[in-house]
Amino acid sequence: MKRRDFLRSGCAAITAALAAPHLSAVQPDHKKTAVRELAVKNKEIRLLQFTDIHFFAGLKDSPEHAVKGNSRTADAMRQLTDQTKPQLVIVTGDLWHNNPDGRGAEFMDYAVSQLDTLGVPWIYTWGNHDELTDYAVGHRRLTEAKNSLYGGAEDDGNYLLRLTRDGKPIMEIFCINTHREGMRRAEQDWLQTAAGPSKDYPFRMAAMHIPIKQYAEVWENGSARGFIGEDVCFEQESGDSLEVLAECGVRAVICGHDHVNDYEGAIRNVRLIYGRSSGLHSYGALTLAKGGKLYTFNSETGGLTWQSLPYRGDPWVPKPGERVDRRKKDT
Repeated sequence: MKRRDFLRSGCAAITAALAAPHLSAVQPDHKKTAVRELAVKNKEIRLLQFTDIHFFAGLKDSPEHAVKGNSRTADAMRQLTDQTKPQLVIVTGDLWHNNPDGRGAEFMDYAVSQLDTLGVPWIYTWGNHDELTDYAVGHRRLTEAKNSLYGGAEDDGNYLLRLTRDGKPIMEIFCINTHREGMRRAEQDWLQTAAGPSKDYPFRMAAMHIPIKQYAEVWENGSARGFIGEDVCFEQESGDSLEVLAECGVRAVICGHDHVNDYEGAIRNVRLIYGRSSGLHSYGALTLAKGGKLYTFNSETGGLTWQSLPYRGDPWVPKPGERVDRRKKDT
């Protein structure tokens, strides 16, 4: 299944959701931006990213397949977490699939319960398919969940996680809600406020669902390495966000949204990295194996490395200059 077919299968739910505000109907108060903290002991920090899990995708067309897909995906995520033993799990959106017949809260509850079972701290950023009738319910469930470090209830889904070692900050992760349109002026303003004026900061990352426009640029100009299976879908992001990210000291951006893209490129000293799509019953599995992505951060040198980890098969890191283009153009 391609992206447009996958989206078409849920278009009725999306149309209904558009009638309701996404997360917050009021302007966010940046003075209340939440800061969560996670103390770590090791010099090397392992961060495991899951993205585009899409629990309950295909439920209307094939309920039995969807339920089996949920179980298979949840089991695979637990196994990968047990194998890699990360200090933190990062979920970059589309944790569940839409809000058909108002069932989004039920889907979310199941999805969050699966994150509970991973046994490690986790953070989450909203995806365009993470739909609810009442987003206050979502904020509350995500905040109160076991091992959750979610802090988005106070500022439209945006919050900051600060990792510390021996009482000193070593990494900051800006969790950004890209809604359905991609990173917008409101998120740029939030980032600038949350980042603050100080230049004395640790390694900074941004985690979001929808990529910024420059993800396409770094592939097309030949500077990225990795795998591309579909054109970059940056939605309505204008390309202005990169400047803000760079000015705020963000050195790496991780995202999802495009299920069959897995590559990295850099521009303005900001590394743009795709996660590995994780939902076994979402589109793209025949083009790129589902799994997760493990980042290793050296808190003493500031170095960040990654490897993609298919649920089945060997870890994968693109070789220098390796570029695999499997896009299928419409004729």
